[in-house]
Amino acid sequence: MAEIGLLLDGKVCSDTLSQVEILAAGLSRRSDMKVRIVVLGAIGRDSALWRRRAALESCGVKNGNGVKVFYLPGPRGARAIDGVNLWRCEALAGCTLLHCFSVSLLRTLGSLGAEKFLPSWCMSLSHWPGREAVEQLRRVGRRQAVKVICQSKGLQKALVEGGVPAEHCPVIQPEVPAEYKAEQRSAARRVLNLSDEVDLILADPEISAWSNHRHLAWAGAIIGQFNQNLRVLVSGCGEQVERLRAFDDSLNPPSLGIYPGERFGPELLYGAADLLVLAATEAVSALPLARAGGAGLAVVASNSPALGEYLQHEHNALLFGMGPHNAGDSTRRRIRPLATAIVRLLEDRDLSQKLGQQLAKDMREVFSGAKLLPAHLEVYGQVLGK
Repeated sequence: MAEIGLLLDGKVCSDTLSQVEILAAGLSRRSDMKVRIVVLGAIGRDSALWRRRAALESCGVKNGNGVKVFYLPGPRGARAIDGVNLWRCEALAGCTLLHCFSVSLLRTLGSLGAEKFLPSWCMSLSHWPGREAVEQLRRVGRRQAVKVICQSKGLQKALVEGGVPAEHCPVIQPEVPAEYKAEQRSAARRVLNLSDEVDLILADPEISAWSNHRHLAWAGAIIGQFNQNLRVLVSGCGEQVERLRAFDDSLNPPSLGIYPGERFGPELLYGAADLLVLAATEAVSALPLARAGGAGLAVVASNSPALGEYLQHEHNALLFGMGPHNAGDSTRRRIRPLATAIVRLLEDRDLSQKLGQQLAKDMREVFSGAKLLPAHLEVYGQVLGK
């Protein structure tokens, strides 16, 4: 019987956690497999894991094949732990395969010392992890056939261009949780203590150096000069969110952002919002687009090729790019077109509704019938040589 360990950082976002939950529940229904979830790093009260830990611990009990959940906080967390310590810990005893969902654990899994002690492993990526991480994956790929599961073709292409062998980068798109349904707008806003008059922009829920949340905060400050009802809703927790909040405070007008951490689920955040904005220039997860489609939200997104797989300008989204006639560096030339696109959809509700309806239709086709478990079982068999 195979025993699979799903490795998470304590600061995992809601979208990634939803994929872990779906996968764990599916694996627990199989008689030839056992699954455990291992969380490395502190779990704060604002984290998605704090909100969902009871559901995680019970998902296997319902199926008669218990999912074990281990927490390794503090000094044995994601940053401090090394390959030898990870191998020695009780949480991984007996595992035949590790499936990692956090880039923060890549250095540990990919180290030379870890290879001698740890079982076979694979990794899931929802967004571009950065050049350093890609270089690490490229080096690991020379020594062992580690599979890097990509959520989109755009991410797969970026990894291959970075030197990761194409045969090591299968694409498995995310699965929308079956129970997902956006909350009603007024009810969601009451929970967030916001009035119906507020123009609420939802940022990409995945915080990274390439999601360009600062660009959105800057654009929000420009719009805020003329629209006092504008607010930007930013989920997620950790150092990057705190730095974004400090940056937001330095703008004029300051503090237009709302930062609830991960205390609320996506169904509430998408239900409360007027727009979803993806300002990323690199590959990001497509799951926010599926959620936006389910909520009927219009989307403003970068005209990055990585998003062209799902979005078409003025068909199911409003795309923006650098304004060639705007002064300043490449960053500054993106801010005003981003702000202009947001204002256009906030002011033209008919266009916003049209784009939201088309996105809903397109995303239903993209995600129809997509199931995580069969595709992952195929990858697991390849990693284990079966």
